[in-house]
Amino acid sequence: MSDSKGTVSDAVSDADMHLGLLAIRNEFVNISELKHCIDARKKLQQKGQPTGDLGDMLVQQRYLTPQDLEYLHMIRSGEAATAGSITLAQIEAEFAGHIQEIKPGADFGTYRIEEEIGRGGMGIVFKASSLEGSGAGEPIALKILIGGKDASVRDIERFKKEATVMAPLIHPGIVKIIEVARHKGLDFIAMEYIDGMSLKDLVGDKPLADDIALLVTRSAGEAVSFMHSHGIIHRDIKPENIMVRPDGSAVLMDFGLAGWDKIEVLAGRGSIGTPMYQPPEQADVGGPFGKISEASDVYGLGATLYFLLTARHPFLGKTVQEVRTKIKQAAPDPLTQTNSKVHAATEGLCLRCLKKRQSERFGTPRELVEAIDKVLGVILERDSDVQARQRLVRRIAAATRKRSDTGSVANAPKKPPKKGAMATSTGKGAALTPKSKSGPVGRRRPRGAAAATPQDDDEDEGEPKSSGGTAIVVGAVVVALLILIVGVKLLRG
Repeated sequence: MSDSKGTVSDAVSDADMHLGLLAIRNEFVNISELKHCIDARKKLQQKGQPTGDLGDMLVQQRYLTPQDLEYLHMIRSGEAATAGSITLAQIEAEFAGHIQEIKPGADFGTYRIEEEIGRGGMGIVFKASSLEGSGAGEPIALKILIGGKDASVRDIERFKKEATVMAPLIHPGIVKIIEVARHKGLDFIAMEYIDGMSLKDLVGDKPLADDIALLVTRSAGEAVSFMHSHGIIHRDIKPENIMVRPDGSAVLMDFGLAGWDKIEVLAGRGSIGTPMYQPPEQADVGGPFGKISEASDVYGLGATLYFLLTARHPFLGKTVQEVRTKIKQAAPDPLTQTNSKVHAATEGLCLRCLKKRQSERFGTPRELVEAIDKVLGVILERDSDVQARQRLVRRIAAATRKRSDTGSVANAPKKPPKKGAMATSTGKGAALTPKSKSGPVGRRRPRGAAAATPQDDDEDEGEPKSSGGTAIVVGAVVVALLILIVGVKLLRG
């Protein structure tokens, strides 16, 4: 991509730049798409090939239809006398001005922005409310692509693809799409507002108990299974991409890397997904581990379960490359090495999901869900799954209070400390949490006092707060023994 100082427009006439500005103002293209067409046209000119004007290139690249181009030419002819000289830098400045207008209290199209709830290198997510229609006043999440001159056409395609994948998937465990559109040259997705938090934030630095972690993973697995029934593979399942509602149900987010298993053919080599959670076949696309399949998402669910049970990733390393090498060659550390309370049945299930060979994993999320039910039957007493769900709800409530007390936003991933670490991911690993200078890739940083778990949450995890509970249990046992003795005497009498 050319620089932003206008050099890309050296061979572009004022008439072309005027047309480009009108295309943005009328929401046919955004600035990244415009620059892509200018660059493509310039390369053809350098090769001595015929190019036509910029409008022809916009049609050739399928950003405009011939009818759209005719409409823009009509507008340009009416403004030609007052247009003057237009440069790419001026267009970028106008675009930057629109971005500056996006803030709490401002209107964005038919939405009123209320607060920022997440930010990454290419986009911002706001809590907003609709100003029109039957849903006026209802909260929504507004995801706006603001990468501007730094956003490539690939970023834009991924952004649009996310909405394309999500829109037809109507399921309680999948975030709902309300609208996909463009306003003042800025692409956005309006979607269901999830009143909850990501699994990453729910865990913090304290692992979840087996039953709670399994219940959450089961809920996510149901949603992934529904996706697969529509021929779609997520390919980027991780704690940051799964929200949990106050009732404990999981909701899948971020479908920018999702692909159609029977339509999308992956060629060449490379890497897809977030390194700490990607299976070997995504760490080495086209390599010896086979094609990406439903079992690839099983791995992502297993890696997420590993995190829920240990508060760390399955593989740690000083660099992304080291992590990917371990994914392809090394076995993950036993969960009990980090959390001695993990039940053997839970550990076995989790580690099976993380097998290198797809044939050795659960073949589908449905098989994983069924296996989770069996493990829950082993580690839970009869009817205690209700108690486990109640403890999960209390854990979520406690985490929400903690975030509120420390001033954190309670509906989205924390803002990354530096640009590029988005909540969504790219094949180049841009979604990695920025690496600590003192620690390896994949290890969670201590969060100090803010990460301390409330007292009532300790009780949720099965850790007694005092000896009072023990006294009650002993008393109950004594009463039971007395009743038994009396009963035996009565039978003998």
